[in-house]
Amino acid sequence: MDLGSLYQVLSFTVIALSLWLGAWVFDSDKKATKSTRLFALMAVSVAVWILFYHFTITADSSESAVIWGRLAYASVSLFYIVFYFFNIYFLELQKKFKHLNKVVFLGGVLLFLISIFSSWIVKGAYIEDASFGLILSQGSVFFYGMAVFISIFVLALYIKKYLTITDSEKKKIQYFLLGLFIWVFANIIFNMILPLIRGDVKYAEFGNYSAIFFLGFTAYAIVKRELFDIKVALTSIVVVLITILLIIELFIFTDTLIMRVLKGATLLVFLLLSLALFRATNKEAKQKDELIHLAEHLERANRELKKLDHTKSEFLSIASHQLRTPLTAMRGYLSMLIQGDFGPLSPKVKEVSQEIYQASLRLLKLSNDLLNVSQIESGKTTLVYEKTSIEELAKSVIDEIKIEA
Repeated sequence: MDLGSLYQVLSFTVIALSLWLGAWVFDSDKKATKSTRLFALMAVSVAVWILFYHFTITADSSESAVIWGRLAYASVSLFYIVFYFFNIYFLELQKKFKHLNKVVFLGGVLLFLISIFSSWIVKGAYIEDASFGLILSQGSVFFYGMAVFISIFVLALYIKKYLTITDSEKKKIQYFLLGLFIWVFANIIFNMILPLIRGDVKYAEFGNYSAIFFLGFTAYAIVKRELFDIKVALTSIVVVLITILLIIELFIFTDTLIMRVLKGATLLVFLLLSLALFRATNKEAKQKDELIHLAEHLERANRELKKLDHTKSEFLSIASHQLRTPLTAMRGYLSMLIQGDFGPLSPKVKEVSQEIYQASLRLLKLSNDLLNVSQIESGKTTLVYEKTSIEELAKSVIDEIKIEA
Protein backbone atom coordinates (compact mmCIF):
# COMPACT_ATOMS: atom_id res chain seq x y z
CA MET A 1 0.00 0.00 0.00
CA ASP A 2 1.55 3.32 -1.05
CA LEU A 3 1.33 6.54 0.96
CA GLY A 4 -1.40 7.99 -1.26
CA SER A 5 -3.67 5.01 -0.75
CA LEU A 6 -2.99 5.10 3.00
CA TYR A 7 -3.92 8.79 3.09
CA GLN A 8 -7.17 8.04 1.27
CA VAL A 9 -8.15 5.26 3.68
CA LEU A 10 -7.23 7.32 6.74
CA SER A 11 -8.96 10.46 5.44
CA PHE A 12 -12.32 8.83 4.94
CA THR A 13 -11.96 6.83 8.17
CA VAL A 14 -11.35 10.03 10.16
CA ILE A 15 -14.23 11.78 8.36
CA ALA A 16 -16.62 8.92 9.17
CA LEU A 17 -15.48 8.81 12.81
CA SER A 18 -15.82 12.59 13.17
CA LEU A 19 -19.39 12.57 11.87
CA TRP A 20 -20.26 9.57 14.05
CA LEU A 21 -18.84 11.23 17.19
CA GLY A 22 -20.80 14.41 16.46
CA ALA A 23 -24.02 12.41 16.01
CA TRP A 24 -23.30 10.33 19.13
CA VAL A 25 -22.88 13.38 21.36
CA PHE A 26 -25.85 15.20 19.84
CA ASP A 27 -28.11 12.16 20.21
CA SER A 28 -27.02 11.55 23.81
CA ASP A 29 -28.26 14.97 24.96
CA LYS A 30 -32.06 14.96 24.90
CA LYS A 31 -32.15 18.65 25.82
CA ALA A 32 -29.84 19.57 22.91
CA THR A 33 -27.82 22.11 24.90
CA LYS A 34 -25.60 24.60 23.13
CA SER A 35 -22.41 22.77 24.12
CA THR A 36 -23.55 19.51 22.49
CA ARG A 37 -24.77 21.31 19.37
CA LEU A 38 -21.46 23.13 19.13
CA PHE A 39 -19.57 19.86 19.53
CA ALA A 40 -21.57 18.31 16.70
CA LEU A 41 -20.80 21.36 14.54
CA MET A 42 -17.13 21.10 15.51
CA ALA A 43 -17.07 17.44 14.45
CA VAL A 44 -18.59 18.38 11.08
CA SER A 45 -16.01 21.15 10.60
CA VAL A 46 -13.19 18.64 11.27
CA ALA A 47 -14.67 16.27 8.70
CA VAL A 48 -14.92 19.06 6.11
CA TRP A 49 -11.38 20.23 6.92
CA ILE A 50 -9.95 16.70 6.40
CA LEU A 51 -11.96 16.23 3.21
CA PHE A 52 -10.87 19.52 1.62
CA TYR A 53 -7.23 18.99 2.54
CA HIS A 54 -7.31 15.48 1.05
CA PHE A 55 -8.76 16.92 -2.16
CA THR A 56 -5.94 19.47 -2.10
CA ILE A 57 -3.09 16.95 -2.14
CA THR A 58 -4.86 14.67 -4.64
CA ALA A 59 -5.93 17.44 -7.04
CA ASP A 60 -5.34 16.98 -10.77
CA SER A 61 -3.95 20.50 -11.32
CA SER A 62 -2.33 23.31 -9.35
CA GLU A 63 -5.37 25.53 -9.92
CA SER A 64 -7.77 23.05 -8.34
CA ALA A 65 -5.25 22.39 -5.55
CA VAL A 66 -5.30 26.12 -4.71
CA ILE A 67 -9.11 26.15 -4.65
CA TRP A 68 -9.33 23.11 -2.41
CA GLY A 69 -6.53 24.47 -0.23
CA ARG A 70 -8.34 27.75 0.30
CA LEU A 71 -11.51 25.88 1.19
CA ALA A 72 -9.50 23.76 3.64
CA TYR A 73 -8.11 26.85 5.38
CA ALA A 74 -11.58 28.41 5.42
CA SER A 75 -12.97 25.30 7.11
CA VAL A 76 -10.16 25.47 9.68
CA SER A 77 -11.21 29.08 10.41
CA LEU A 78 -14.74 27.89 11.08
CA PHE A 79 -13.39 25.02 13.17
CA TYR A 80 -11.55 27.39 15.52
CA ILE A 81 -14.62 29.59 15.92
CA VAL A 82 -16.71 26.58 16.92
CA PHE A 83 -13.83 25.16 19.00
CA TYR A 84 -13.65 28.38 21.02
CA PHE A 85 -17.39 28.69 21.63
CA PHE A 86 -17.79 25.00 22.44
CA ASN A 87 -15.26 25.26 25.25
CA ILE A 88 -16.71 28.56 26.50
CA TYR A 89 -20.19 26.99 26.78
CA PHE A 90 -18.83 23.69 28.07
CA LEU A 91 -17.15 25.57 30.94
CA GLU A 92 -20.22 27.85 31.34
CA LEU A 93 -18.19 31.04 30.80
CA GLN A 94 -20.22 32.55 27.96
CA LYS A 95 -21.21 35.60 30.02
CA LYS A 96 -17.70 36.29 31.28
CA PHE A 97 -15.99 37.03 27.94
CA LYS A 98 -18.64 38.91 25.98
CA HIS A 99 -16.19 41.25 24.18
CA LEU A 100 -13.70 38.48 23.42
CA ASN A 101 -16.53 36.33 22.05
CA LYS A 102 -17.34 39.02 19.50
CA VAL A 103 -13.66 39.47 18.56
CA VAL A 104 -13.14 35.73 18.01
CA PHE A 105 -16.33 35.38 15.98
CA LEU A 106 -15.67 38.40 13.74
CA GLY A 107 -11.99 37.52 13.38
CA GLY A 108 -12.80 33.94 12.41
CA VAL A 109 -15.42 35.01 9.88
CA LEU A 110 -12.95 37.54 8.40
CA LEU A 111 -10.26 34.88 8.01
CA PHE A 112 -12.85 32.54 6.50
CA LEU A 113 -13.71 35.09 3.81
CA ILE A 114 -10.08 36.02 3.21
CA SER A 115 -9.12 32.35 2.89
CA ILE A 116 -11.68 31.76 0.13
CA PHE A 117 -11.71 35.00 -1.84
CA SER A 118 -8.09 36.16 -1.73
CA SER A 119 -4.51 34.93 -2.04
CA TRP A 120 -3.52 36.51 1.28
CA ILE A 121 -3.28 33.09 2.97
CA VAL A 122 -2.95 30.53 0.14
CA LYS A 123 -1.30 31.99 -2.96
CA GLY A 124 -0.26 28.93 -4.92
CA ALA A 125 0.51 25.21 -5.09
CA TYR A 126 3.44 23.01 -6.06
CA ILE A 127 3.68 19.32 -6.91
CA GLU A 128 6.04 16.90 -5.21
CA ASP A 129 6.02 13.08 -5.26
CA ALA A 130 2.78 13.05 -7.26
CA SER A 131 0.90 15.16 -4.68
CA PHE A 132 0.32 18.87 -4.29
CA GLY A 133 1.53 21.13 -1.50
CA LEU A 134 0.38 24.68 -0.74
CA ILE A 135 2.40 27.89 -0.97
CA LEU A 136 1.34 30.17 1.86
CA SER A 137 1.33 33.97 1.84
CA GLN A 138 2.05 36.50 4.61
CA GLY A 139 -1.54 36.31 5.85
CA SER A 140 -0.89 32.80 7.15
CA VAL A 141 0.96 34.39 10.09
CA PHE A 142 -2.30 35.95 11.32
CA PHE A 143 -4.15 32.71 10.60
CA TYR A 144 -1.81 30.59 12.72
CA GLY A 145 -1.58 33.36 15.30
CA MET A 146 -5.33 33.17 15.84
CA ALA A 147 -5.17 29.37 16.10
CA VAL A 148 -2.36 29.49 18.66
CA PHE A 149 -4.06 32.23 20.71
CA ILE A 150 -7.37 30.37 20.91
CA SER A 151 -5.63 27.09 21.78
CA ILE A 152 -3.54 28.64 24.57
CA PHE A 153 -6.50 30.63 25.92
CA VAL A 154 -8.75 27.55 26.07
CA LEU A 155 -5.96 25.53 27.67
CA ALA A 156 -5.52 28.20 30.36
CA LEU A 157 -9.26 28.14 31.09
CA TYR A 158 -9.22 24.37 31.59
CA ILE A 159 -6.14 24.49 33.83
CA LYS A 160 -7.78 27.18 35.98
CA LYS A 161 -10.99 25.13 36.16
CA TYR A 162 -9.01 21.99 36.96
CA LEU A 163 -7.50 23.58 40.08
CA THR A 164 -10.88 24.49 41.58
CA ILE A 165 -12.99 21.32 41.19
CA THR A 166 -13.28 17.99 43.00
CA ASP A 167 -11.29 14.90 42.04
CA SER A 168 -14.28 13.15 40.43
CA GLU A 169 -15.02 16.23 38.26
CA LYS A 170 -11.37 16.44 37.19
CA LYS A 171 -11.70 13.34 35.02
CA LYS A 172 -13.59 15.19 32.29
CA ILE A 173 -10.89 17.87 32.19
CA GLN A 174 -8.19 15.18 32.10
CA TYR A 175 -9.79 13.52 29.07
CA PHE A 176 -10.08 16.83 27.26
CA LEU A 177 -6.47 17.76 28.04
CA LEU A 178 -5.22 14.33 26.94
CA GLY A 179 -6.99 14.60 23.59
CA LEU A 180 -5.74 18.17 23.14
CA PHE A 181 -2.17 17.14 24.03
CA ILE A 182 -2.15 14.29 21.47
CA TRP A 183 -3.53 16.61 18.82
CA VAL A 184 -1.00 19.40 19.51
CA PHE A 185 1.92 16.95 19.87
CA ALA A 186 1.09 15.26 16.56
CA ASN A 187 0.86 18.61 14.79
CA ILE A 188 4.22 19.69 16.22
CA ILE A 189 5.81 16.45 14.96
CA PHE A 190 4.20 16.13 11.52
CA ASN A 191 3.52 19.79 10.65
CA MET A 192 6.59 21.48 12.16
CA ILE A 193 9.53 19.22 13.06
CA LEU A 194 9.41 16.77 10.13
CA PRO A 195 8.96 19.53 7.50
CA LEU A 196 12.02 21.32 8.96
CA ILE A 197 14.08 18.10 8.94
CA ARG A 198 12.92 16.71 5.57
CA GLY A 199 12.24 19.98 3.77
CA ASP A 200 8.75 18.86 2.69
CA VAL A 201 5.24 18.37 4.08
CA LYS A 202 4.89 14.78 2.91
CA TYR A 203 3.52 13.57 6.27
CA ALA A 204 1.63 16.71 7.31
CA GLU A 205 -1.73 15.05 6.84
CA PHE A 206 -1.06 12.82 9.85
CA GLY A 207 -1.16 15.98 11.98
CA ASN A 208 -4.62 16.73 10.62
CA TYR A 209 -5.80 13.20 11.36
CA SER A 210 -4.82 13.58 15.01
CA ALA A 211 -7.83 15.89 15.53
CA ILE A 212 -9.87 12.70 15.86
CA PHE A 213 -8.17 12.01 19.21
CA PHE A 214 -9.34 15.38 20.53
CA LEU A 215 -12.88 14.75 19.28
CA GLY A 216 -12.91 11.19 20.64
CA PHE A 217 -11.73 11.99 24.16
CA THR A 218 -13.97 15.07 24.41
CA ALA A 219 -17.01 13.14 23.19
CA TYR A 220 -16.36 10.35 25.67
CA ALA A 221 -16.02 12.85 28.54
CA ILE A 222 -19.33 14.51 27.57
CA VAL A 223 -21.42 11.37 27.09
CA LYS A 224 -20.15 8.96 29.73
CA ARG A 225 -20.99 9.54 33.39
CA GLU A 226 -18.57 6.90 34.70
CA LEU A 227 -15.19 7.54 33.07
CA PHE A 228 -12.18 5.26 32.96
CA ASP A 229 -9.19 6.53 34.89
CA ILE A 230 -6.89 8.58 32.69
CA LYS A 231 -4.04 6.09 33.28
CA VAL A 232 -6.21 3.28 31.92
CA ALA A 233 -7.12 5.35 28.86
CA LEU A 234 -3.50 6.31 28.21
CA THR A 235 -2.34 2.71 28.64
CA SER A 236 -5.01 1.55 26.18
CA ILE A 237 -3.94 4.12 23.58
CA VAL A 238 -0.27 3.11 23.81
CA VAL A 239 -1.19 -0.59 23.54
CA VAL A 240 -3.42 0.02 20.50
CA LEU A 241 -0.79 2.13 18.72
CA ILE A 242 1.98 -0.42 19.33
CA THR A 243 -0.34 -3.24 18.21
CA ILE A 244 -1.14 -1.39 14.97
CA LEU A 245 2.56 -0.84 14.30
CA LEU A 246 3.33 -4.51 14.96
CA ILE A 247 0.52 -5.64 12.64
CA ILE A 248 1.75 -3.31 9.88
CA GLU A 249 5.29 -4.62 10.37
CA LEU A 250 4.02 -8.21 10.30
CA PHE A 251 1.85 -8.09 7.18
CA ILE A 252 3.42 -5.32 5.08
CA PHE A 253 7.15 -5.17 5.77
CA THR A 254 7.84 -8.86 6.49
CA ASP A 255 8.39 -11.23 3.56
CA THR A 256 9.76 -14.52 4.93
CA LEU A 257 7.60 -17.09 6.70
CA ILE A 258 10.04 -17.58 9.60
CA MET A 259 10.14 -13.86 10.39
CA ARG A 260 6.36 -13.68 10.21
CA VAL A 261 6.07 -16.53 12.72
CA LEU A 262 8.57 -14.88 15.06
CA LYS A 263 6.92 -11.47 14.78
CA GLY A 264 3.48 -13.06 15.17
CA ALA A 265 4.63 -14.77 18.38
CA THR A 266 6.04 -11.44 19.57
CA LEU A 267 2.71 -9.79 18.85
CA LEU A 268 0.84 -12.50 20.76
CA VAL A 269 3.14 -12.20 23.82
CA PHE A 270 2.78 -8.42 23.69
CA LEU A 271 -1.03 -8.66 23.65
CA LEU A 272 -1.04 -11.05 26.63
CA LEU A 273 1.29 -8.80 28.64
CA SER A 274 -0.79 -5.76 27.64
CA LEU A 275 -3.95 -7.47 28.86
CA ALA A 276 -2.35 -8.17 32.23
CA LEU A 277 -1.11 -4.57 32.42
CA PHE A 278 -4.56 -3.24 31.53
CA ARG A 279 -6.23 -5.34 34.23
CA ALA A 280 -3.72 -4.24 36.87
CA THR A 281 -4.05 -0.58 35.89
CA ASN A 282 -7.84 -0.81 35.80
CA LYS A 283 -7.93 -2.46 39.24
CA GLU A 284 -5.73 0.27 40.68
CA ALA A 285 -7.91 2.95 39.09
CA LYS A 286 -11.09 1.41 40.53
CA GLN A 287 -9.58 1.29 44.02
CA LYS A 288 -8.55 4.91 43.68
CA ASP A 289 -12.06 5.88 42.54
CA GLU A 290 -13.58 4.07 45.52
CA LEU A 291 -11.30 5.99 47.89
CA ILE A 292 -12.18 9.26 46.19
CA HIS A 293 -15.93 8.54 46.45
CA LEU A 294 -15.54 7.63 50.13
CA ALA A 295 -13.57 10.80 50.80
CA GLU A 296 -16.22 12.91 49.05
CA HIS A 297 -18.99 11.11 50.98
CA LEU A 298 -17.20 11.80 54.27
CA GLU A 299 -16.69 15.42 53.26
CA ARG A 300 -20.41 15.82 52.52
CA ALA A 301 -21.31 14.11 55.80
CA ASN A 302 -18.92 16.42 57.65
CA ARG A 303 -20.54 19.47 56.06
CA GLU A 304 -23.97 18.21 57.09
CA LEU A 305 -22.77 17.63 60.65
CA LYS A 306 -21.34 21.13 60.81
CA LYS A 307 -24.63 22.49 59.52
CA LEU A 308 -26.59 20.55 62.15
CA ASP A 309 -24.18 21.64 64.85
CA HIS A 310 -24.63 25.27 63.83
CA THR A 311 -28.43 24.83 63.88
CA LYS A 312 -28.22 23.27 67.35
CA SER A 313 -26.13 26.19 68.66
CA GLU A 314 -28.63 28.69 67.26
CA PHE A 315 -31.50 26.77 68.88
CA LEU A 316 -29.74 26.75 72.27
CA SER A 317 -29.05 30.48 72.05
CA ILE A 318 -32.67 31.31 71.14
CA ALA A 319 -34.10 28.92 73.74
CA SER A 320 -31.92 30.28 76.55
CA HIS A 321 -32.88 33.86 75.72
CA GLN A 322 -36.56 32.94 75.61
CA LEU A 323 -36.30 31.17 78.98
CA ARG A 324 -34.53 34.02 80.75
CA THR A 325 -37.24 36.59 80.05
CA PRO A 326 -40.15 34.89 81.91
CA LEU A 327 -37.79 33.55 84.64
CA THR A 328 -36.61 37.07 85.42
CA ALA A 329 -40.22 38.22 85.86
CA MET A 330 -41.01 35.16 88.02
CA ARG A 331 -38.00 35.80 90.28
CA GLY A 332 -38.97 39.45 90.69
CA TYR A 333 -42.58 38.71 91.71
CA LEU A 334 -41.56 35.80 93.93
CA SER A 335 -38.97 37.95 95.68
CA MET A 336 -41.57 40.67 96.31
CA LEU A 337 -44.07 38.05 97.48
CA ILE A 338 -41.58 36.51 99.95
CA GLN A 339 -40.54 39.94 101.28
CA GLY A 340 -44.20 40.76 101.98
CA ASP A 341 -44.67 43.52 99.44
CA PHE A 342 -48.13 42.10 98.69
CA GLY A 343 -49.04 41.52 102.28
CA PRO A 344 -48.08 39.01 105.00
CA LEU A 345 -47.90 35.32 104.02
CA SER A 346 -48.66 32.28 106.11
CA PRO A 347 -45.59 30.16 107.00
CA LYS A 348 -46.72 27.37 104.65
CA VAL A 349 -47.24 29.71 101.66
CA LYS A 350 -43.94 31.44 102.37
CA GLU A 351 -42.11 28.10 102.44
CA VAL A 352 -43.64 27.05 99.12
CA SER A 353 -42.84 30.44 97.61
CA GLN A 354 -39.19 30.10 98.66
CA GLU A 355 -39.00 26.63 97.06
CA ILE A 356 -40.46 28.04 93.85
CA TYR A 357 -37.93 30.86 94.00
CA GLN A 358 -35.04 28.40 94.40
CA ALA A 359 -36.36 26.36 91.46
CA SER A 360 -36.49 29.53 89.33
CA LEU A 361 -32.86 30.19 90.25
CA ARG A 362 -31.92 26.69 89.08
CA LEU A 363 -33.79 27.20 85.81
CA LEU A 364 -32.10 30.57 85.32
CA LYS A 365 -28.68 29.00 85.88
CA LEU A 366 -29.55 26.26 83.40
CA SER A 367 -30.55 28.82 80.76
CA ASN A 368 -27.31 30.72 81.44
CA ASP A 369 -25.33 27.50 80.99
CA LEU A 370 -27.10 26.85 77.67
CA LEU A 371 -26.32 30.36 76.52
CA ASN A 372 -22.67 29.94 77.53
CA VAL A 373 -22.44 26.68 75.56
CA SER A 374 -23.88 28.26 72.41
CA GLN A 375 -21.54 31.24 72.73
CA ILE A 376 -18.50 29.01 73.22
CA GLU A 377 -19.40 26.87 70.17
CA SER A 378 -19.99 29.92 67.99
CA GLY A 379 -16.67 31.43 69.09
CA LYS A 380 -18.29 34.53 70.57
CA THR A 381 -16.97 33.96 74.08
CA THR A 382 -14.02 36.12 75.12
CA LEU A 383 -12.02 35.11 78.17
CA VAL A 384 -11.05 37.99 80.48
CA TYR A 385 -8.35 37.13 83.01
CA GLU A 386 -8.28 39.03 86.33
CA LYS A 387 -7.04 38.57 89.88
CA THR A 388 -9.50 37.15 92.38
CA SER A 389 -9.67 35.72 95.88
CA ILE A 390 -9.60 31.92 96.14
CA GLU A 391 -11.75 32.13 99.27
CA GLU A 392 -14.45 34.18 97.53
CA LEU A 393 -14.33 31.91 94.47
CA ALA A 394 -14.78 28.79 96.60
CA LYS A 395 -17.64 30.42 98.51
CA SER A 396 -19.44 31.36 95.25
CA VAL A 397 -19.10 27.79 93.98
CA ILE A 398 -20.53 26.41 97.22
CA ASP A 399 -23.44 28.84 96.98
CA GLU A 400 -24.17 27.70 93.43
CA ILE A 401 -24.12 24.06 94.51
CA LYS A 402 -26.49 24.88 97.35
CA ILE A 403 -28.90 26.44 94.86
CA GLU A 404 -28.78 23.34 92.62
CA ALA A 405 -29.30 21.06 95.64
